[in-house]
Amino acid sequence: MTMPAVPFEQGRPYTHVTVMPKEVAEVVNPRPGGVYLDVTAGGGGHSFALLSACPSARVFAFDRDPKAVVA
Repeated sequence: MTMPAVPFEQGRPYTHVTVMPKEVAEVVNPRPGGVYLDVTAGGGGHSFALLSACPSARVFAFDRDPKAVVA
């Protein structure tokens, strides 16, 4: 199912608090050369945690919230 994009509200800062980034990185346990998909990228906290745990991994991050993508 797809939904239309929500108009971006100018002037409103985007804020996001990543929940349990350390625990997510431990459970996923990224490996060198591994490819991972973050489909709720938000502020990028989980992607950052995965890449911090394994810098040679690849993370593709997406988010439907236009405020998250612009930030």
